[in-house]
Amino acid sequence: AQDGSLAGLATIFPEVEFRDEPCEIIFIIDRSGSMGFGRNRDGKTQMESAREALMLFLRALPASCTFNVIGFGNTFSSLFPTSQPYTDATLEQATRYAATMEANMGR
Repeated sequence: AQDGSLAGLATIFPEVEFRDEPCEIIFIIDRSGSMGFGRNRDGKTQMESAREALMLFLRALPASCTFNVIGFGNTFSSLFPTSQPYTDATLEQATRYAATMEANMGR
């Protein structure tokens, strides 16, 4: 600069290594009747929002994980009897399940 000042910029990138560690992820979804009432700012019920969020998270799971989806209200049910490996087939099953979830498991 004309006034004799100097400026500099240094960028340091840390060395980061990501590993695909095995894990188990269980989604627990409130499917009680109250999830079907009221609307959010987008005009969706809480159940519609939960459905969309679950479908988004299902597609972002690590390849090495196992997973399951459990819905609850007065009772509970699970998509699979036990957590399953994340494969194209189980992702498809979970996506179909999520798309049909209703707020129909009691109060």
